[in-house]
Amino acid sequence: MRRAPFFNNPVLKSSLPLWRARLVFILLFLGFAVLAGRALFLQGLSTEFLQQQGERRYERTLTLPAVRGKVTDRHGEVLASSVPARAIWAIPEDAAGASPESLAQLASLLEMNATDISARLSDTSRNFVYLKRQVPMDVAEQVQALKVPGVSLQPEMRRYYPERDVAAHLVGFTNLDGRGQEGVELAFESMLSGKDGSRRVIRDRLGRVIEDVRDIHPPIDGQDIRLSIDMRLQFAVYKALQDAMEENKAKGAAAVVLDVRTGEVLALVNLPPAYRLPAASTARAETEPSTPLPRADQAVPSHLAIALTLTPALTPLPKTDQVEPFHRATLLACTPPAAVKVPPA
Repeated sequence: MRRAPFFNNPVLKSSLPLWRARLVFILLFLGFAVLAGRALFLQGLSTEFLQQQGERRYERTLTLPAVRGKVTDRHGEVLASSVPARAIWAIPEDAAGASPESLAQLASLLEMNATDISARLSDTSRNFVYLKRQVPMDVAEQVQALKVPGVSLQPEMRRYYPERDVAAHLVGFTNLDGRGQEGVELAFESMLSGKDGSRRVIRDRLGRVIEDVRDIHPPIDGQDIRLSIDMRLQFAVYKALQDAMEENKAKGAAAVVLDVRTGEVLALVNLPPAYRLPAASTARAETEPSTPLPRADQAVPSHLAIALTLTPALTPLPKTDQVEPFHRATLLACTPPAAVKVPPA
């Protein structure tokens, strides 16, 4: 079979209508114009917005928490300090594959109900949820050893109060975020809290830090505060008031020990305490007070001082050679059994 040359092909000899060629040209021109306009919009007008969106997917700002200052008595005995702890958090979507057995073990370590943990992890639309905060280090290590999918640990600090009720009304307490709520913790919040630092880093999809992208701003730790209180006298007066309340069957008592030469308060006791501080053990203590403050509509004992007693006090104080020399002045009071209403704030 003889083949015709390519240039003699009958298909090429048939000419297309002119309007079809113009239509194809116009469509191609419009397509390139749309692409050019889109490129100009993305590269020129939306550059900053798109860069921010990209950075949000791989850059993170890490907070470098400042260490809260200590509260000590006049001899340097610690009344409040911060110790390392861990916050347990999870990504519900990643934790969906966790077995019921591992969740039950996690609930047992955190002293929580397994159904409560399951309820927090059920909302997969959330990408972050706290399971428990200010978990002691020994418990946090056991949680990490479980390797529950989607569950991670975050460093933080928790407040530790060695003297508990003896100095509770003086020291006060902080909330879960480390902010003072009562007493010295609240009155000197700006001095104790310090200033947090920051660190801008690039993370991969597993949360690992790849590199720093900006200068690190180190945290400024809080200042330590030294009180005029002498904890040896504070404890002696505390025990004396407890005995006096029991002997007189009083509903409340208050005492103040002053150095009359300088006006310094050496001991200040108020019973019963309006709230209780965490246990001295760091293994299972929580940071919130176990007993809430009384409400204004509740009947509570009066703590008003009704008597001024100079030495000798009801219970002998430590000998003057055991503490700093001072002229003892004790304001000691035991309220009658009747209760009074707390006035509204």
